[in-house]
Amino acid sequence: MLVAATVAGEGDELGALLSVVSGAVEGWKGLFLGPRLPAEEIAATALRLEAEVVTLFCAEPLAAQALPGEIMKLRRRLPADVHLLVGGPLAVEKEMGTPPEGVTVLPTLAELRASLRELGSSR
Repeated sequence: MLVAATVAGEGDELGALLSVVSGAVEGWKGLFLGPRLPAEEIAATALRLEAEVVTLFCAEPLAAQALPGEIMKLRRRLPADVHLLVGGPLAVEKEMGTPPEGVTVLPTLAELRASLRELGSSR
């Protein structure tokens, strides 16, 4: 199971939707939770659905400022074996910096698909 969302303040949901579609192509069940969600809500849903992967997307500059904090909140609430994948043009810029342990930044859709393919084959 893969769940996708955008963090609080991020309204550009296209990347999150594409991550669900990409997951489906790679054999994952997926659910798009919606845009502008707090980390606590994303984590609660991922836990309830026993998701193995959570994907986030960030494209809006104002949301990017809050991205590191939201990612840390989410990472703390998820089990260590849940993969947290972050993408979008702003996710790879200076606001993100060095991703925390347990967070993978994937700047392109092709890299997301490759990562999902690899994670799927290791299940």
